[in-house]
Amino acid sequence: MYRVTASRSGNLRAGLASAIWWRMYRRLIPVLCLGLLVLAPPVRGEAVLKLAATVNGDPITVHDLVHRMRLVFLTSHLRDTPETRQRLTSQVLRNLIDEALQLQEAKRLKITVSDEELNTLLAKLNKQNGMSPGGIERMLEQNRIDLAALRAKIRAEQAWMGVIRQQIRRQVLINGEDVDEELARLRLVRHLPRHRVAEIFLPADGISNDAQVRDLANRLMQQLRAGAKFSALAQEFSQSASAAVGGDLGWVTQGQLDAELEREIETLRPGQIAGPIRTLAGFYILLLLEKSEGSKQAADKSTVDYVQLDLPVAPDADADQRARALSFASEIRDGITGCEAMRDISPAYPTAVKTDGKSVPLNSMPIEIRKSVAMLKRGETSEPIPVEKGITLVTVCDRKDDDTGLPSREEIRQRLGDRRLNMLIQRYMRELRRTAIVDVRV
Repeated sequence: MYRVTASRSGNLRAGLASAIWWRMYRRLIPVLCLGLLVLAPPVRGEAVLKLAATVNGDPITVHDLVHRMRLVFLTSHLRDTPETRQRLTSQVLRNLIDEALQLQEAKRLKITVSDEELNTLLAKLNKQNGMSPGGIERMLEQNRIDLAALRAKIRAEQAWMGVIRQQIRRQVLINGEDVDEELARLRLVRHLPRHRVAEIFLPADGISNDAQVRDLANRLMQQLRAGAKFSALAQEFSQSASAAVGGDLGWVTQGQLDAELEREIETLRPGQIAGPIRTLAGFYILLLLEKSEGSKQAADKSTVDYVQLDLPVAPDADADQRARALSFASEIRDGITGCEAMRDISPAYPTAVKTDGKSVPLNSMPIEIRKSVAMLKRGETSEPIPVEKGITLVTVCDRKDDDTGLPSREEIRQRLGDRRLNMLIQRYMRELRRTAIVDVRV
């Protein structure tokens, strides 16, 4: 659990849950960090050893905090001003605390990152950024940033990736039915526009920390409007797995994101940002990278052969009558094993009507029926579908799906896996924070 101590006001109570920890962060960290970063002279000598916080006994020094802030300014294209420091330092310190927890968890699992690995990764960074060997190191020196700050960040990231591989990724199981369902959903909506989106996600665990997280999101929005680099802020502040790639979610279609996010995306033009947007999980900032109009012609190429059974219900029927019709349809469905069985069935329902459909474009069906049929394989029968005139059952006899332009099954499997992995990572981090003892010191 989290605890904060402050020499000026005496020790605060220990043993507090993470929600209270957020409230203490709000009160203490901005004051602490502004004093440390604005008033302190260049870090040297004894100041290097001055503590900003301890995490389960491991130190985070003022030196660590100052140089990480400088690194954030450099990579994010932010102006290094006292006001910006005051706005962002609390979250930078929180990130350092999270990294300490991640390193401790890696150590517990005997996952290590050697100096040789760090050197190799730094060499790759130089190459990826078009720099000669040692270019990043020289750039850091010119900006008065200790190379150790970058090495510590890379070490924490690599160690945490090791934890994810060992402890979390194996819990991600995507089966064929998951892929089938997502592929069917994509067929259903591929005539609609697609959007390539980047995100910054800041989790909020309830009323206790909504104000603080919203405040951080608003500050990040201000920095983005002032010209800060979205991908760099995402890498530093976002708590989503997409942070590793600058927040880029790739192409998304209707139904993949929360409804609140989709509504905002629809209003954006490429290059515009929106946020903060509150969802059940937390706050989002979104950047629309690209937009692609859908193809109605492509959607019309998917066709199905089917047998449809309609059980009409009078327009003035009450709720009980509709419920009985729905129950009757469920009983019929239980006895249907395919199209022949559907054709042979003679329900004791005076006004029942059966229809055979041949090569019917999926996109021409009424939307409530189309949504159910899109998910069915050959020989499967839909759940009872409430429609305007009653209840409908549909059995798919054959289907021809044109998947041109849709992701491959392996790509879909990867996307679904990434989504599920992200949820598990957030849950794992919440548990590490909940059981930690953190002292933030003045």
